[in-house]
Amino acid sequence: MYLARAVLRRPFVLADVWTGWVWPANALGYNGRVGMGISLLGPDILSAGAFYSNIQAGRTNQAYKGAGLQYSFRF
Repeated sequence: MYLARAVLRRPFVLADVWTGWVWPANALGYNGRVGMGISLLGPDILSAGAFYSNIQAGRTNQAYKGAGLQYSFRF
């Protein structure tokens, strides 16, 4: 008897935002990121994300932004 093995897909969405006073720059800092992902074969995750921030290494003088794509296989 053949039993079809279903792949459990677990999509997710991530949103993270914070703001606060940054020392030693003595200025208001902020950071935001979003991401999403899904399982393709079962024990794996394909995800994409992006961020935007004005703080890096204690400095707030310019905006920092980026995006990424990641594939993980858990065993």
